[in-house]
This record gives sequence, C-alpha cells and structure tokens, in this order.
Amino acid sequence: MKRLFFLGITLFVTFHAFAQNYNYGLSQVSAINRQDLKKVYIEAYNGIYRLVAQPTNANDTKRCLYIDSNGGIRKFVCSFDRKDGEYCIIAYYSRWGMLSNLVFRSKTPGGYTVEGNSQTLYFDRNRDKADTIAYTYKLKYDDGKQWTDTKEVGRSYIYPEQFGDLELMAYSNIVSLMTQYGLYQIEVPADSKTVHFGTPERGDVAFTNQNDILVKRAPTVNSTTVATLNAGQRVWILGAARAETQAKQGTHYWYRVKLAENDVNPKEMYVYGAYLEAVERDIPVSSGLIFRDNPPLRLPAPSR
Repeated sequence: MKRLFFLGITLFVTFHAFAQNYNYGLSQVSAINRQDLKKVYIEAYNGIYRLVAQPTNANDTKRCLYIDSNGGIRKFVCSFDRKDGEYCIIAYYSRWGMLSNLVFRSKTPGGYTVEGNSQTLYFDRNRDKADTIAYTYKLKYDDGKQWTDTKEVGRSYIYPEQFGDLELMAYSNIVSLMTQYGLYQIEVPADSKTVHFGTPERGDVAFTNQNDILVKRAPTVNSTTVATLNAGQRVWILGAARAETQAKQGTHYWYRVKLAENDVNPKEMYVYGAYLEAVERDIPVSSGLIFRDNPPLRLPAPSR
C-alpha cells in the first residue's frame, strides 16, 4: 500500500511538472518545421489576391503559405521592408486551423513600433479551441517612450483584437487569415516547391522569435551583453560557434551574427539558437513527398 501511495505521489508530481513546462504552441512550431510542406505565394493581381507557385511581382515574394500533405495551412510568413519601416508576421497553425504561435513586428514610417509574440499554451481538442493563451509585446515610439505589456488569458480562446496598430484577430485562425485576402478556396498549384525548415547556416538570414534577446560578445550565456533584439528582427548568420544547454531551452548552437546586411566589418556578437526562427530549405523533387488528392479547402464567405 505504501508503495502504491508513493508511486501515486511520484506520478502526480511528474505530471504536474510536465503540465507546467508543456507549451502547445512551441511543440507545434517544432513539429511543423520538421514537415515537408508545399510553398505557395499570395499574389496581388488586378486588385485581387490569388495563390501561385511563383509570383510575377517581386513584392509578392514576401507573403507565403505553407501547406501540409493533407491540404492544411500550417504556416504563414509575411515579411517586407517599407519606407522607414519593417513588417514581419510568422504564424503557425494547428491541424484544426487554430493559431498556435505568432511572431510579429510592425514598424511604421511614423516611428511607431509593435513587436512581440503570442503562444497557445494549451489546446482543448474536445472543443477545437485554444484553452490558454499567453502573449507579450512592446509598444514604443522614436521619441523614447516605451512600455511593455505581458498578459496571460486563462480558459479563453479570445485573442485581443489588436496590439498597437497590428490586428491580431486577422491571424487567429486560417479562416480569418484567408478572409483578409478575399480567398475562400485553397488550391495548391501543381508546380509549387516542396520545402521544410532547419537550423540556420552560414549565409542565411534568420528572424528572432521573441523580445529581449541578449546578444553576447562570446558564445556563452555568461558573456557580456552587447545588444538586445526583439521579435521579428533579422540577423545575418556568419556561422555556428558552439553548442550550449540552457534550462528550459534545451541544447542549441550559438551563432555568430551581424545586425546589418551591409556591415562589412562586423563585431564579434552571438545569438543563442533557441531565439532564432528555423530557416527555409528546398527539398528536391525526387524526395517522394506525396500530397493527397483532396478536394480544395473551401472557407466560409464572410458574413455581411
């Protein structure tokens, strides 16, 4: 009886620790990035949007959907520079079409910036709804005014409608995502590329995935901090240094980076790999990936 009692206590403690550390959103990021996915672009054409394998307008190369072998949208990336500003959205979706993880950065010409991330910590499969949502973001102006807002919404699937000037609800599920582009049917072009995502390599450009990332002088957590990065910023990878294991992050490489593409004589600085988004890699046509002959995904038309 005592053995059963202690076994029960051990199992309870183990499950409680797992529940405290499990993050549904981050588990989805890892699983999605390992998959082979079809890449399609959302192209603006004569005032409407359409899905193409390769856009004719260079401006449309920055807006991509990634489709799994069941025809489901699993990832959306939109990133472009605008005059005196930047815009970056990296959204991951569960196979039920709900937002799992979101990295965002919006810097407007007027100097207003919003940057951060949002994660679904737990997903209730019985209700097909997010059950616990956590998000953190920064709002700041060029005049030096800055504030940070960190919140957690428990037992709720309602996301805030927007962070600053960024409309978060437009990315809360695949229906909202596609509705903003007027797309109600998803058909993957036959000549679309097959890709997956892997760890950064020399020559890559990688995005940061959260706020307050400490850039170090040497590839170790105990080194001097030389800069701080926030979500959605780009870094140029100069090479991998050494691997290091950190609590709650696992084992990742440190990467030597530069913070500007035109920096021809960059200083020594390093970013830990856990804080960088995975980088897209092409897969040869002969990889054997089979996409099921499913009917096109049809989305409900918006209510009027």
